[in-house]
Amino acid sequence: MRSPWMLLLVFAVLPFAGCGSNKNSSCEPCTNVDDCQSGLTCQQFRDTNGNIRNLCGDANPNMTCPTR
Repeated sequence: MRSPWMLLLVFAVLPFAGCGSNKNSSCEPCTNVDDCQSGLTCQQFRDTNGNIRNLCGDANPNMTCPTR
């Protein structure tokens, strides 16, 4: 028989296990602004090879992202 304390422990630990946020941070791929964390928008960036990629970014025009 399962202890009710074990069930309580599982639900208490879930937010710390990465289940709380599913938004992308800056320089991560996106399809629209809903994919990005608060304060970031889905923007088009040109990488060093000339390819255009949609990435989460802020309003800084000088923002650079590492090559992936």
